Amino acid sequence: MAGIFYANLWLIFFELFIITIGADTMDFFTSYDKLLKENKINDARNLLEDSLEHAIKNNNTALIIQILNEAIGFYRDLSEFDTSVKYANALLNLIKKMKLDYKDEATCLINIANAFRAGGLLEASAEIFKEAKSLFDLNINDSNLLAALYNNLALLYEEKNEIKEAISLLKQALLLVNDEIKIASTHVNLGMCYLKLNELALAECEIEISKTVFEKNKNDFHYSGFLALKAKYYNLIKEDRKAINYYEEALANLLKTVGQNTYYHELKDELFKLYDKHNIARHIKGLELSESFFNENKALLFKKIPSNAIEYITIGLFGFGSECYGVDDEISEDHDFDQGFIILVEDSVPLTDFLKIKQAYDCLPKLYKRFCLLNQTKHGVHYMKEYLNYLGVNDIKNISDESKALLLNGKLFYQGFASTFANLRYDIRKNSNYDFLIDLSLKALEINKYIPYNLKRSLDRGDLYTFKSLKNNLVNHLIEFYYIYHKMYLPHDKLRLKLMDNNSIIKKWIYYILDHDDISKLYEEISAKIIETLHNFNVIKRINTLYIEDYKEEITSFIKEWDIKRKLTNEIVEIEYKMFKSLKNIGGEASCQRNYPYFKLMREAQYLTFNINLLESYLEDLHQALNNNYNLLEIKYGFMEETLDPNHFKEISSRLPKLTKFQKEVIASISDVVLEMKNLFDKTPHAKMRDNDSSYDTYNNASYETYLKGELASYSEKTLYLYARMLQELSQNNQNIVSLTAFYTYFLRCYESII
Repeated sequence: MAGIFYANLWLIFFELFIITIGADTMDFFTSYDKLLKENKINDARNLLEDSLEHAIKNNNTALIIQILNEAIGFYRDLSEFDTSVKYANALLNLIKKMKLDYKDEATCLINIANAFRAGGLLEASAEIFKEAKSLFDLNINDSNLLAALYNNLALLYEEKNEIKEAISLLKQALLLVNDEIKIASTHVNLGMCYLKLNELALAECEIEISKTVFEKNKNDFHYSGFLALKAKYYNLIKEDRKAINYYEEALANLLKTVGQNTYYHELKDELFKLYDKHNIARHIKGLELSESFFNENKALLFKKIPSNAIEYITIGLFGFGSECYGVDDEISEDHDFDQGFIILVEDSVPLTDFLKIKQAYDCLPKLYKRFCLLNQTKHGVHYMKEYLNYLGVNDIKNISDESKALLLNGKLFYQGFASTFANLRYDIRKNSNYDFLIDLSLKALEINKYIPYNLKRSLDRGDLYTFKSLKNNLVNHLIEFYYIYHKMYLPHDKLRLKLMDNNSIIKKWIYYILDHDDISKLYEEISAKIIETLHNFNVIKRINTLYIEDYKEEITSFIKEWDIKRKLTNEIVEIEYKMFKSLKNIGGEASCQRNYPYFKLMREAQYLTFNINLLESYLEDLHQALNNNYNLLEIKYGFMEETLDPNHFKEISSRLPKLTKFQKEVIASISDVVLEMKNLFDKTPHAKMRDNDSSYDTYNNASYETYLKGELASYSEKTLYLYARMLQELSQNNQNIVSLTAFYTYFLRCYESII
């Protein structure tokens, strides 16, 4: 298979026709060569096919012949041998119908014979080579073309394992050729033959002869062949580390020039044998590859990026591709897999600086390990808005789950202090917390449609189409339930099962459902587990039966109630924070007064334990306070001073409202109940909370009791009454308000990664 390295011989034919071809033809070759140099293989393919169709339509025979020659070599190099042979047969039929001069015909025949050889048609290839050779015997005086014939005929002999005959032909070619690249390539082919004969010393000589040429022509197509020869040589002499390095470099060069053809995979297999021998992982994870590539080239990159733009960029790997989810494998390398990463630029950065950043990225090494930096949209430099549109995000407030998954996956390697992308990721995670319980509850109701009757009835009736359709729907809903539960967004469908934990009970259900017809024994198990989950999240208060169907009304009520509660809670917290910010603190504004996210988290966690009536009553208290120009939080902290700073309390007590006998009695009663709940909570494993009662109060440290009583003192009689009623209901359901508050605090907290 060394033939790959003399694959561009058909270009000789192009040179023969320069005088006779028109401007359209020159435009084709200019565009085609440019695309090949830029490694835009698909674009080159489209140009070939479109140009051939156009030439046939216009009956431009000379152009048809040239494009067919190009197509033969193009598809051969990509290892699309059937297509290469198809065009070779088309060219053979065409030249048989017309009269070409001997030289042009011989060039065509060499290309055709090479296509047949690569496609495994060895006998047909031999016949065509023989026909080409006969033309030289007639009247062809072109040493370069004859050398091409010998080189390519040698490949046929090598394919037939007639190595000595191949060597003889290659030596004859050396006597004729005068181009240094072609001379060096012929020596490479000779070296490959000597390796097959285990003539290692002779192979080493061929390496040394060709080394000088290829070390100064590393961008040449044939350089990969030279690297492969060195890799095979060092492999045979057991210098494995050198062999690995040259295999990796050869593979990277092949990716750069022709992509993953047959020879690429042959070399890769040889490399992987060495990986296995030395316990080297066959596949390097995309995230790891990109991050190591970035870290090794960070200094070079930042040196070229304008200093005033450094803080306005985000660098990382995220978006499209299994590697961004960390589930890529060896098969993932079959296309669009490289060491590239993304540089997101704030939209405010001027175009001149943006172009400099892009130029900096373009200057990065194209080859790294065994990978080649591809020119693909999902990597490289992008303005923020442009990239968000690419991910399907046109409206930040209205983002699909799949787009959210693309935004939140992967990893950030660097973020400037003025970059907004990390904040966007954080906000998406944060805002989704409120929707979580509603989405989980709705999905439970969807699953319930399939597990009581419908599936079994369809199977009993022999309605297999409906049964399979319903079963697939159940699987999809279970997958969605899993992702909601784990606060993950649904990725592309091909990744959904792959991203699920193999130990997950839901994944085990799914595989059982897909593998069996009668799945009725799972119905109760699925239902019971979902009920347990909803109970753990306080959607269901008590578990009485094992069927979702029995809780439909309670779940539906919760959804409605939760939606109302979160709206009320948002309004309450916004008013409270304004009051909190306006408090006059000794020594100026306290740091906590500037920490809105923390304030919001702690207050929301508390109010989500309240029922709707209690929330509405307290919101009414807040609005009344606003209308009458007093601050409920000032009242709260004022009453707290009674145990924290008695002297100061005496000074301000006249400005505080006088509590009624009813308020005092209810506050005392509530405090007793809540503190008892706090004592029970303290016996369970949890993060350290405040000391329980006011006996622990110091000037700088308020107890749980002091905070509670201060807060209760700011409530109206109606709100206090409803608070006491709520506590009674919680107790009846064996629920603890302190535990619930801690749960919602944990629930609302955002973590760095949701995967």
